[in-house]
Amino acid sequence: MTTEKISLRELIAKEREASAYLDKKGIRTACQDYRRIFGKSANGELVDLTEAERNIPNILYVTKRLKPLDPYLSTPLSGEHLEKARLAGQILAEIPFAGESEWLWAIIKAAEIVKAKFGAITLADVVDIPYADKSEIKKLITRLKKSTTEAELKARGEELQNLADQYDERGNDTENEELQEKFQAIYEALESGQQELEKGNKESAINEIEEALFQ
Repeated sequence: MTTEKISLRELIAKEREASAYLDKKGIRTACQDYRRIFGKSANGELVDLTEAERNIPNILYVTKRLKPLDPYLSTPLSGEHLEKARLAGQILAEIPFAGESEWLWAIIKAAEIVKAKFGAITLADVVDIPYADKSEIKKLITRLKKSTTEAELKARGEELQNLADQYDERGNDTENEELQEKFQAIYEALESGQQELEKGNKESAINEIEEALFQ
């Protein structure tokens, strides 16, 4: 791995910036093996490792969730999980690094690769205003409670579907995995409400829609 000559303070600052970027983009990293920082003596006490022991070759895997419920890979990586992630396209990069001597550089490199793929951080990555504003859901519940005729209930059903589609789109538009999960939960609650409404179960539909307010 090519590394430029900078001070340790500058290197740490660059790594922190890179880590913050990856986190806000919903990106996670995992290593092929545990990083070796300290060793253990025969009686279980921590001991310092030699430079060669600390710098045993390793691989940094850069991953993202393709769907809200997809798990992230974790260190150490099993061959089975790694192969599944590769086939699914979940791994964005595999960065070889020489243990602790190149760990910070590996994180910096990971951020450079992700930035080339996904660009700078956007409002959709860090701001949850669309998620927090549930006023339209509350208004819909109020209108649904007051609806009694077939025509009114049909109109509420169309409004409900439109609202569910909006939350589905929001989940697809953001790289923030926490927001993706919240949007998905809201979408599923609204979809359940619409299904109940189609069955003619108005009260059950209201209960399902109200669940979206607690997500």
